[in-house]
Amino acid sequence: MFRIVLAVGLASSTLAVAGFSGEKAGRVKRPAVRAPGGKKTGSRPAKVPKKKFPVAVTPPFDSLVTRRRSAHCAALAKLVERGHELAASAAAEATRLDRLPEHKDRGVQEVLDSVIVGLRTLCAERATMLRWKKGLPAKADAVSGKSVDLTCKNLEVAKLLARAGKGWGLKLELSPLARKLKASLDVDIEGAPTLGQFLDWLSADQALSCGHVGDTVILVPAPSVKLKKAIEAARKKKSKAEVGDRGKGGK
Repeated sequence: MFRIVLAVGLASSTLAVAGFSGEKAGRVKRPAVRAPGGKKTGSRPAKVPKKKFPVAVTPPFDSLVTRRRSAHCAALAKLVERGHELAASAAAEATRLDRLPEHKDRGVQEVLDSVIVGLRTLCAERATMLRWKKGLPAKADAVSGKSVDLTCKNLEVAKLLARAGKGWGLKLELSPLARKLKASLDVDIEGAPTLGQFLDWLSADQALSCGHVGDTVILVPAPSVKLKKAIEAARKKKSKAEVGDRGKGGK
Protein backbone atom coordinates (compact mmCIF):
# COMPACT_ATOMS: atom_id res chain seq x y z
CA MET A 1 0.00 0.00 0.00
CA PHE A 2 1.04 3.56 -0.43
CA ARG A 3 -0.13 6.82 1.05
CA ILE A 4 -0.07 10.22 -0.63
CA VAL A 5 -0.45 13.53 1.17
CA LEU A 6 -0.86 16.70 -0.85
CA ALA A 7 -0.03 20.15 0.50
CA VAL A 8 -0.62 23.38 -1.38
CA GLY A 9 2.57 25.37 -1.71
CA LEU A 10 3.40 28.84 -2.94
CA ALA A 11 2.35 30.00 -6.37
CA SER A 12 4.86 29.20 -9.07
CA SER A 13 7.38 31.97 -9.56
CA THR A 14 7.74 31.41 -13.28
CA LEU A 15 5.43 31.91 -16.21
CA ALA A 16 7.70 30.31 -18.77
CA VAL A 17 5.91 28.20 -21.39
CA ALA A 18 7.06 24.73 -22.29
CA GLY A 19 5.33 22.20 -24.51
CA PHE A 20 5.13 20.76 -28.00
CA SER A 21 4.98 24.08 -29.85
CA GLY A 22 8.74 24.55 -29.67
CA GLU A 23 8.19 28.30 -29.35
CA LYS A 24 10.47 30.26 -27.03
CA ALA A 25 8.97 32.49 -24.37
CA GLY A 26 10.29 35.63 -26.05
CA ARG A 27 13.36 37.80 -26.47
CA VAL A 28 13.17 39.02 -22.89
CA LYS A 29 12.77 37.07 -19.68
CA ARG A 30 9.13 37.10 -18.63
CA PRO A 31 8.86 37.64 -14.87
CA ALA A 32 5.96 36.24 -12.92
CA VAL A 33 2.98 38.36 -11.95
CA ARG A 34 2.75 38.07 -8.20
CA ALA A 35 -0.46 38.58 -6.29
CA PRO A 36 -0.27 41.50 -3.83
CA GLY A 37 0.65 40.45 -0.31
CA GLY A 38 -0.75 41.55 3.02
CA LYS A 39 -3.09 40.05 5.56
CA LYS A 40 -6.84 40.42 5.57
CA THR A 41 -8.24 43.02 7.90
CA GLY A 42 -11.65 43.48 9.41
CA SER A 43 -12.40 46.66 7.50
CA ARG A 44 -12.83 46.98 3.76
CA PRO A 45 -10.39 49.23 1.94
CA ALA A 46 -11.79 52.23 0.12
CA LYS A 47 -12.58 51.54 -3.53
CA VAL A 48 -9.94 52.87 -5.88
CA PRO A 49 -11.00 53.79 -9.41
CA LYS A 50 -9.69 51.24 -11.85
CA LYS A 51 -7.01 52.67 -14.10
CA LYS A 52 -7.04 51.86 -17.78
CA PHE A 53 -4.12 49.66 -18.79
CA PRO A 54 -1.74 51.89 -20.78
CA VAL A 55 -1.01 49.28 -23.45
CA ALA A 56 -3.85 48.27 -25.78
CA VAL A 57 -4.48 44.51 -25.83
CA THR A 58 -6.87 43.23 -28.47
CA PRO A 59 -10.13 41.61 -27.23
CA PRO A 60 -10.80 38.93 -26.15
CA PHE A 61 -7.21 38.69 -24.96
CA ASP A 62 -7.58 41.83 -22.85
CA SER A 63 -9.18 39.56 -20.23
CA LEU A 64 -5.61 38.45 -19.41
CA VAL A 65 -4.66 41.95 -18.28
CA THR A 66 -4.52 41.72 -14.49
CA ARG A 67 -1.96 41.48 -11.71
CA ARG A 68 -4.05 38.85 -9.91
CA ARG A 69 -2.70 35.43 -10.87
CA SER A 70 -5.99 33.69 -10.13
CA ALA A 71 -7.94 36.05 -12.41
CA HIS A 72 -5.28 35.76 -15.11
CA CYS A 73 -5.37 31.96 -15.04
CA ALA A 74 -9.18 31.84 -15.00
CA ALA A 75 -9.29 34.09 -18.07
CA LEU A 76 -6.66 31.97 -19.81
CA ALA A 77 -8.61 28.78 -19.11
CA LYS A 78 -11.70 30.23 -20.82
CA LEU A 79 -9.65 31.34 -23.79
CA VAL A 80 -8.05 27.91 -24.14
CA GLU A 81 -11.50 26.33 -24.43
CA ARG A 82 -11.85 28.42 -27.60
CA GLY A 83 -8.28 27.71 -28.65
CA HIS A 84 -9.22 26.06 -31.93
CA GLU A 85 -10.65 29.34 -33.21
CA LEU A 86 -8.34 31.74 -31.34
CA ALA A 87 -4.87 30.20 -31.74
CA ALA A 88 -3.90 32.06 -34.92
CA SER A 89 -5.00 35.45 -33.59
CA ALA A 90 -3.38 34.71 -30.21
CA ALA A 91 -0.04 33.99 -31.88
CA ALA A 92 -0.29 37.20 -33.91
CA GLU A 93 -1.18 39.23 -30.80
CA ALA A 94 1.73 37.74 -28.84
CA THR A 95 4.13 38.69 -31.65
CA ARG A 96 2.72 42.23 -31.84
CA LEU A 97 2.96 42.82 -28.10
CA ASP A 98 6.44 41.32 -27.89
CA ARG A 99 7.69 43.78 -30.51
CA LEU A 100 6.61 46.79 -28.48
CA PRO A 101 9.38 48.74 -26.69
CA GLU A 102 9.91 47.90 -23.04
CA HIS A 103 7.49 49.96 -20.98
CA LYS A 104 9.06 52.44 -18.57
CA ASP A 105 6.68 51.33 -15.80
CA ARG A 106 7.98 48.01 -14.47
CA GLY A 107 4.56 46.95 -13.18
CA VAL A 108 2.97 47.52 -16.58
CA GLN A 109 5.73 45.53 -18.26
CA GLU A 110 5.25 42.62 -15.85
CA VAL A 111 1.56 42.45 -16.69
CA LEU A 112 2.34 42.71 -20.39
CA ASP A 113 4.88 39.90 -20.09
CA SER A 114 2.31 37.66 -18.41
CA VAL A 115 -0.18 38.38 -21.22
CA ILE A 116 2.39 37.39 -23.85
CA VAL A 117 3.22 34.16 -22.03
CA GLY A 118 -0.50 33.45 -21.59
CA LEU A 119 -1.07 33.83 -25.33
CA ARG A 120 1.80 31.49 -26.09
CA THR A 121 0.47 29.01 -23.56
CA LEU A 122 -2.84 29.01 -25.44
CA CYS A 123 -1.01 28.25 -28.69
CA ALA A 124 1.15 25.54 -27.10
CA GLU A 125 -1.90 23.87 -25.53
CA ARG A 126 -3.71 23.75 -28.86
CA ALA A 127 -0.62 22.26 -30.53
CA THR A 128 -0.55 19.61 -27.81
CA MET A 129 -4.26 18.80 -27.99
CA LEU A 130 -4.17 18.37 -31.77
CA ARG A 131 -2.11 15.22 -31.12
CA TRP A 132 -3.30 14.25 -27.62
CA LYS A 133 -5.21 10.99 -27.18
CA LYS A 134 -6.96 9.86 -24.02
CA GLY A 135 -5.48 6.91 -22.17
CA LEU A 136 -1.96 5.51 -21.87
CA PRO A 137 0.47 4.80 -24.71
CA ALA A 138 1.13 1.21 -25.76
CA LYS A 139 4.60 1.49 -24.23
CA ALA A 140 2.99 1.72 -20.78
CA ASP A 141 1.57 -1.80 -21.04
CA ALA A 142 5.00 -3.31 -20.45
CA VAL A 143 5.38 -1.59 -17.07
CA SER A 144 1.73 -1.41 -15.95
CA GLY A 145 2.27 -3.99 -13.18
CA LYS A 146 5.55 -2.53 -11.93
CA SER A 147 5.60 -0.76 -8.55
CA VAL A 148 7.98 2.13 -8.10
CA ASP A 149 9.03 3.45 -4.70
CA LEU A 150 8.18 7.15 -4.81
CA THR A 151 8.60 7.83 -1.09
CA CYS A 152 9.37 11.52 -0.73
CA LYS A 153 8.62 14.55 1.39
CA ASN A 154 7.86 18.08 0.18
CA LEU A 155 8.66 17.31 -3.45
CA GLU A 156 7.24 19.48 -6.24
CA VAL A 157 4.88 17.75 -8.63
CA ALA A 158 7.08 18.48 -11.68
CA LYS A 159 10.06 16.84 -9.97
CA LEU A 160 7.87 13.97 -8.80
CA LEU A 161 6.73 13.32 -12.37
CA ALA A 162 10.35 13.31 -13.54
CA ARG A 163 11.30 10.82 -10.83
CA ALA A 164 8.27 8.63 -11.55
CA GLY A 165 9.03 8.70 -15.26
CA LYS A 166 12.54 7.38 -14.67
CA GLY A 167 11.14 4.61 -12.49
CA TRP A 168 8.74 3.40 -15.16
CA GLY A 169 10.88 4.30 -18.15
CA LEU A 170 8.27 6.74 -19.45
CA LYS A 171 7.98 10.47 -19.95
CA LEU A 172 5.31 11.88 -17.61
CA GLU A 173 4.43 15.54 -18.14
CA LEU A 174 1.82 18.21 -17.48
CA SER A 175 0.47 20.05 -20.50
CA PRO A 176 1.49 23.73 -20.93
CA LEU A 177 -1.85 24.89 -19.51
CA ALA A 178 -1.71 22.44 -16.60
CA ARG A 179 1.69 23.84 -15.61
CA LYS A 180 0.33 27.37 -15.85
CA LEU A 181 -2.91 26.77 -13.95
CA LYS A 182 -1.56 24.66 -11.11
CA ALA A 183 0.34 26.34 -8.32
CA SER A 184 3.53 24.67 -7.12
CA LEU A 185 2.52 21.71 -5.00
CA ASP A 186 4.57 19.87 -2.42
CA VAL A 187 3.79 16.19 -2.29
CA ASP A 188 4.47 13.58 0.39
CA ILE A 189 4.32 9.93 -0.68
CA GLU A 190 4.91 6.78 1.28
CA GLY A 191 5.26 3.50 -0.54
CA ALA A 192 5.42 2.14 -4.07
CA PRO A 193 2.34 2.56 -6.29
CA THR A 194 1.86 1.02 -9.70
CA LEU A 195 1.73 3.34 -12.70
CA GLY A 196 -2.06 3.16 -12.81
CA GLN A 197 -2.44 3.87 -9.10
CA PHE A 198 -0.16 6.89 -9.28
CA LEU A 199 -1.81 8.43 -12.35
CA ASP A 200 -5.32 7.75 -11.06
CA TRP A 201 -4.52 9.54 -7.80
CA LEU A 202 -2.85 12.54 -9.44
CA SER A 203 -5.65 12.88 -12.02
CA ALA A 204 -8.40 12.71 -9.41
CA ASP A 205 -6.70 15.03 -6.92
CA GLN A 206 -5.87 17.73 -9.44
CA ALA A 207 -8.90 17.35 -11.77
CA LEU A 208 -6.71 16.25 -14.66
CA SER A 209 -7.27 13.82 -17.52
CA CYS A 210 -4.58 11.35 -18.50
CA GLY A 211 -3.65 10.95 -22.13
CA HIS A 212 -0.62 10.75 -24.34
CA VAL A 213 1.17 12.24 -27.31
CA GLY A 214 3.18 9.44 -28.86
CA ASP A 215 4.92 7.65 -25.99
CA THR A 216 4.73 10.66 -23.64
CA VAL A 217 2.04 10.62 -20.95
CA ILE A 218 0.42 14.08 -20.79
CA LEU A 219 -1.93 15.21 -18.00
CA VAL A 220 -4.33 17.97 -19.07
CA PRO A 221 -6.94 20.11 -17.23
CA ALA A 222 -10.66 20.36 -18.01
CA PRO A 223 -10.43 23.37 -20.38
CA SER A 224 -8.06 21.36 -22.59
CA VAL A 225 -10.50 18.45 -22.73
CA LYS A 226 -13.16 20.89 -23.94
CA LEU A 227 -10.69 22.19 -26.51
CA LYS A 228 -10.07 18.62 -27.71
CA LYS A 229 -13.82 18.09 -28.16
CA ALA A 230 -14.04 21.33 -30.16
CA ILE A 231 -11.14 20.20 -32.35
CA GLU A 232 -12.81 16.84 -33.02
CA ALA A 233 -16.16 18.50 -33.74
CA ALA A 234 -14.49 20.83 -36.26
CA ARG A 235 -12.78 17.87 -37.93
CA LYS A 236 -16.06 15.98 -38.29
CA LYS A 237 -17.80 19.06 -39.66
CA LYS A 238 -15.03 19.58 -42.21
CA SER A 239 -15.12 15.90 -43.18
CA LYS A 240 -18.89 16.00 -43.75
CA ALA A 241 -18.53 19.17 -45.81
CA GLU A 242 -15.86 17.56 -47.99
CA VAL A 243 -18.01 14.46 -48.53
CA GLY A 244 -20.91 16.72 -49.49
CA ASP A 245 -18.77 18.64 -51.97
CA ARG A 246 -17.56 15.43 -53.57
CA GLY A 247 -21.15 14.25 -53.82
CA LYS A 248 -22.20 17.43 -55.59
CA GLY A 249 -19.27 17.20 -57.94
CA GLY A 250 -20.23 13.65 -58.92
CA LYS A 251 -23.70 14.60 -60.07
